[in-house]
Amino acid sequence: MDSESAYMVAASKVPMLKPGEFEIWRMIIEQYIQIIDYDLWKVIENGNSALKTKLVEGVETILPPTTVKEKAQKKLEMKARSTLMMGIPNEHQLMFNSIKDAKSLLEVVEKRFGGNAATKKTQRNLLKHYTNEPVSTIHGVSAASTQTNAVKSTNVDNLSDAVICAFFASQPSSP
Repeated sequence: MDSESAYMVAASKVPMLKPGEFEIWRMIIEQYIQIIDYDLWKVIENGNSALKTKLVEGVETILPPTTVKEKAQKKLEMKARSTLMMGIPNEHQLMFNSIKDAKSLLEVVEKRFGGNAATKKTQRNLLKHYTNEPVSTIHGVSAASTQTNAVKSTNVDNLSDAVICAFFASQPSSP
């Protein structure tokens, strides 16, 4: 399967952003995009290379890509932005559609859905509480639990959930 086919198959399973869960979505979308193509995540993280512009009669005009490298970079930018847009719920699509580069798009989505410091602290505490419950894992991987006599058991649906839970459990509780 070539990279284009792999991208199309994976694109049908883009993780969707849920209000109040930006931090988790960001980690999952980062892993997802890196699996598709690591260069896509580098474009989001570092931004695309500077666009070539030309001043025509006092108006700055963006020149289209001309070299093979510029065209490849533009294609990566479009894929990265499109992948992020697919993870945004339909009711918010119009709000973010005018943003044309992936790095800016992620920054604006973070400002909109990231929440304030109090919200983030509450989310961290909830996640820590969740990871302190007994966790039944997949494929014989064991997880330590601080609550040995708890009646309720939580199932981990997939490995990325387990990784995310472990990450948040290891973080200090200070804001």
